[in-house]
Amino acid sequence: MLPKSKRVSKEDKSAYVDGIIDQIPETQKHGGGWYWSGVLKQILCGGVAGVVSRTCTAPIDRAKVLLQVQGQQQVVGCTGSGQSLNARQMVTAMWREGIFTMWKGNLVNCLKIFPENAIRLFIFERLNESQCLTRNRMWNIRGNTVNKFANGAVTGMIVQTIMYPVEIIKTRIMTLPSGSGKMGVGDAFIKIWNEKENARPLKILNFYKGFLPAVVGVMPFAAIELGCSRLATDAYKDHFGIKHPGWSALLGIGTVSTFTAMGCTYPFRLITCRMQAYTGPEKDRLSGSGHFNKIRKTEGLKGFYRGFAANSCKAVPSSALAWGVYHKAQRYWDIGERYLYS
Repeated sequence: MLPKSKRVSKEDKSAYVDGIIDQIPETQKHGGGWYWSGVLKQILCGGVAGVVSRTCTAPIDRAKVLLQVQGQQQVVGCTGSGQSLNARQMVTAMWREGIFTMWKGNLVNCLKIFPENAIRLFIFERLNESQCLTRNRMWNIRGNTVNKFANGAVTGMIVQTIMYPVEIIKTRIMTLPSGSGKMGVGDAFIKIWNEKENARPLKILNFYKGFLPAVVGVMPFAAIELGCSRLATDAYKDHFGIKHPGWSALLGIGTVSTFTAMGCTYPFRLITCRMQAYTGPEKDRLSGSGHFNKIRKTEGLKGFYRGFAANSCKAVPSSALAWGVYHKAQRYWDIGERYLYS
């Protein structure tokens, strides 16, 4: 234990730790072990952030999905296919079903969100660094804002294409009523695989039902969410002259960015969810435009935002936690790495 006069304050220690990496030549930071350390840091921190945020908000996520699909099929708490529950009634019905059933589908949710969030943030950060979408041989578009939004849109499209089959499986498990027995990941996979009499190579298309409205919705969603989050975080750093924003700033930035993106693209996500959850006869399956017309005629404009309140309650803590945990995890990774190399 050092005497009081010789103890190092937290501010001095942080400045010393930050100074260590600044003394390392740039050629070493971007090559060899430092490069792969940065790649691993972005992937792991992104994956962990997704798992933490999704597990904390799993009950709200399930309530949101059930609210979205209850108009076309019977779900927990409904005595008939025509009955409709509000958010409070849905949560009460889930509670009566059993507290642990609120996390139904969370395992497959975590299996989905870890690689999804890891890939999403990794691709987005790499695109931001390279600026290959806005500055290449074909065109040279100046402007940091355009670059961030373009990178977010392309990131969303790539991740949605890779992870969409897992989204289908997750939705089927979460919307299964308790009285219908249990369904695991393998059971859901086999059921979806056998739903349509396609040739074996084409059965993979069963896992891409509703993909078109999904990708149309996710591109502007990812552009707004990721673009605004990164622009706001960078602006906050520049304005206050700091390298690492605090929890409150990160939580606020993640919340506002996602809420704005969700409000703009929610109708696409609702139609996608209904197409994913449908389990009836193939001859009665509706296309994306079919679902759009059905909702417009039977429910009106309000129907396109069914479950929006529950989705908002989920998006606020989920996105805030994900953005905050991602940056804080990177901060702790850097501290450990700097001590290791000091």
